[in-house]
Amino acid sequence: MTDIQSRVRVQRFRKTRRERGLVETNVWIPESVRRVIEQLVSEGKYPSRRVAITSALEKEFTAKSDT
Repeated sequence: MTDIQSRVRVQRFRKTRRERGLVETNVWIPESVRRVIEQLVSEGKYPSRRVAITSALEKEFTAKSDT
């Protein structure tokens, strides 16, 4: 895949995500947290790191906003 094709594919992917109401962010996490996430994914508790992180964020902040 050429660089231009790759760039177009990523732009299309991000546009689709934005249309679904998602927002991209970048977060630095401690190595210890990364290891736990990797372990949970490798055990099959989550299909990907993205899903594991999103799930944790939703549980933490949705629960707090509901109280």
